[in-house]
Amino acid sequence: MVLPPECVSGTSLVCPCLSGRPGVKVCTEEGRFSTCVCAQPTPDAATPDAATPDAVTPDAATPDTATGPTTGDTVTFKQGLAIGVMTGYGWPNWGLVGDVVTDPACLGGVTSSSPCTLTAPWNSPTALCVSGTIAALATIPTQPDYNGNWGIEIGVYASTDGAAIGMPYASINVSLSGTSTNVLRVVVHRKGDPLTTQYCAAYTGSAILFASFNTACWNGGGTALLPADVPNINWVAVEIPSSTTAITVDNLCLKSITFN
Repeated sequence: MVLPPECVSGTSLVCPCLSGRPGVKVCTEEGRFSTCVCAQPTPDAATPDAATPDAVTPDAATPDTATGPTTGDTVTFKQGLAIGVMTGYGWPNWGLVGDVVTDPACLGGVTSSSPCTLTAPWNSPTALCVSGTIAALATIPTQPDYNGNWGIEIGVYASTDGAAIGMPYASINVSLSGTSTNVLRVVVHRKGDPLTTQYCAAYTGSAILFASFNTACWNGGGTALLPADVPNINWVAVEIPSSTTAITVDNLCLKSITFN
């Protein structure tokens, strides 16, 4: 029996990798998705030069969990790679129905059906910046509307090998610049959870207690992030959620992350 095609040739979808970082699977000419393609860190990017002023020191790269969190552990960025208590790559992500990221642009271009999930060329050497558009939702949106058009996200992994932050921090503060026309969220993911299980809190411009994060921050009705979950966080993101009006994202930049 000949099976019907499961996809349109040339399209692609996000797929999970063992590292916890999204990969991409592409639809072949036969109408079947290929195996998941996962990014591999380059030796130079994965191992910053300790001789440079902004390199990761051994103490910062491997915090001592036995002594508790260090006040003001700040993560900065160099050419798309985190430096500090997080050492993973930055990445953009967006809804596949009506949402478009124009920057950073992957080789071959960026479209809603061909998301950029591998290492992206960033327009700033010291920040993770994203531009694009988010389509308007229906006047009375349903869950399928949100599933397809949820917005645009810019994030960073805790490490290049899938490890989590490993520290029992109490709060997080993200530093942003640029413009967006909508309320922002800070989103974290716990290692081992499905990609769709995420904890979020409203962005305030100041420190946010991890006790404020839950899986439905828009109404507070979700599952709360527990103190024991915090060391298992393996990525952090800033999300511009979709709304009933179209949104233009103009060079929104994640400049640093500070844990306390």
